[in-house]
Amino acid sequence: MGARIIAAGNQKGGVGKTSTIQTLAAALAALGQRVLTVDLDQQCNLTSCYVEPSSSMASVYDLLLNKKEATQCIRGVAERIDLIPASNMLSAIEIDLGNKAGNQVRLAKALQKVKSGYDFILIDTPPALGLASINAYTAAGEVIIPCQADLFSIQGLDMLSDTISAVKEYCNPRLRIGGILLVRYNHRTVLGREIKALLHKIAESFETKIFNTAISECIAVKEAQINRTDVISYKPYSTAALDYKAFADEVLADEKEL
Repeated sequence: MGARIIAAGNQKGGVGKTSTIQTLAAALAALGQRVLTVDLDQQCNLTSCYVEPSSSMASVYDLLLNKKEATQCIRGVAERIDLIPASNMLSAIEIDLGNKAGNQVRLAKALQKVKSGYDFILIDTPPALGLASINAYTAAGEVIIPCQADLFSIQGLDMLSDTISAVKEYCNPRLRIGGILLVRYNHRTVLGREIKALLHKIAESFETKIFNTAISECIAVKEAQINRTDVISYKPYSTAALDYKAFADEVLADEKEL
């Protein structure tokens, strides 16, 4: 059967996709799960959380061009956590691949060869819709949508829903929205509470849910990334670390229901 494959998606940048993938990986690994993370963003933010990006590294760009096998691109970055790094060359992936048949399933095919070695494969996607995002959603079984408590984050949700619907129709009929994760949340503000209420309505229209756990606004998340580690390792008793641990428990509980 192999790994459960989850993509973090939102067609707006800066909403916490990378932090969610990095910290969920750490929380799952702490629970004994074997995790592969995949960075599909040309900005290489997830890669930078673990290692210094380098043009000499075998990357997901090489994977999508069929220049490398997945096993050649995987790097061990933490206990029970591996990474397929990104490359800034991803900015040219659509030009390099052109209109070749099967472009949308390249990542799915590559991961098929290694998924038996993991419990979870977590994919960080770029904010812009393109071939990299389509490959992520075609490979994944579910999409988790990180969303900040602001109107700009919510504006990207309709576009993402349309994208997921198109992928389900043409590439991956088993794809589902696993839920909306509220991040950088401050329950003390009126705006935060109002946005949370609005997201519940949006989740119903998407036929999905809001995760019970909301990730608190916490400077320790950014401090951890600067130090190339995750907030659970950096400050395990910070509010964000505790929130992400609770979120990981929810993700594992969802697995029993699937």
